[in-house]
Amino acid sequence: MSGTNLQQEHVDEAARAVARQAVVADLGRLALEHPGLEHLYDAAVRGLAEGLGCEFVAILQLDPALGALTCRASAGWEPEWIRPVPVDQSSHVGLTFLEADPVVVADLETDVRFKASHHLLEHGIRSGATVPIRGRGDPVGVLAVHSREARRYGVGDIV
Repeated sequence: MSGTNLQQEHVDEAARAVARQAVVADLGRLALEHPGLEHLYDAAVRGLAEGLGCEFVAILQLDPALGALTCRASAGWEPEWIRPVPVDQSSHVGLTFLEADPVVVADLETDVRFKASHHLLEHGIRSGATVPIRGRGDPVGVLAVHSREARRYGVGDIV
């Protein structure tokens, strides 16, 4: 990697860090100004899509009756694409929930871990990062970001 490319990579990461901090500040303000969670969820997915440069963002919450994660808020997803995601190891989101750790997929086309993620490929999605949303101990949901480009997600993108 040339010095110019490395320098540009650092500039890009710094710009993403500033954008993430702005999103966090906006979410804090919204939480104080509006009592309902739905408003906060919608702002969070829109802010993350913009701050991370990802076309698709979703907050999924466990529905114990279904044994699946259901979408509470999304950005970029067409309504007909949204469906409950089983809590099992066959999907990117399901594994994240079960392991209670972030899971990064740089290229879904070559990643062999997730058979159920063909749904994502059908819509041109190539990469993603997911993190558990923790309750008082166990996860209660998953935050998922996806892109149509194969890409690497840095530690700053998922922490």
